[in-house]
Amino acid sequence: MCVNYIPIPKRLVLSHFAAAEPQADWPDEVWQDYAAPMIVHGRQGRQAVVANYGFLPKAKLPQGARYSTMNARAETIGQLKSYQAAWQRSQLCLVPMMGFFEPCYVKAQPLHRLDA
Repeated sequence: MCVNYIPIPKRLVLSHFAAAEPQADWPDEVWQDYAAPMIVHGRQGRQAVVANYGFLPKAKLPQGARYSTMNARAETIGQLKSYQAAWQRSQLCLVPMMGFFEPCYVKAQPLHRLDA
């Protein structure tokens, strides 16, 4: 899953999702563990919150532990321990975005001219 994306502007939260604009701000470009707008179904109905997503908050991991839950797969989400309980409780959210991307960390190669 691509976890790098461009979140929607504040003005679109109300007009597109009928949810009140969150009071908090968010960056123009979001990466894993950055807070950004999400639409959830709460006790008051549809609401917009500013949060980051994942199943295990960094604060609850042992110091130095790295455990990413960013790549859930539809085929196994209901069976894997890391996702099963939340999936069965329907703990879902909508992450509205203008676009998403997968960064490329390959070292850039010089361009070669064809007419040289």
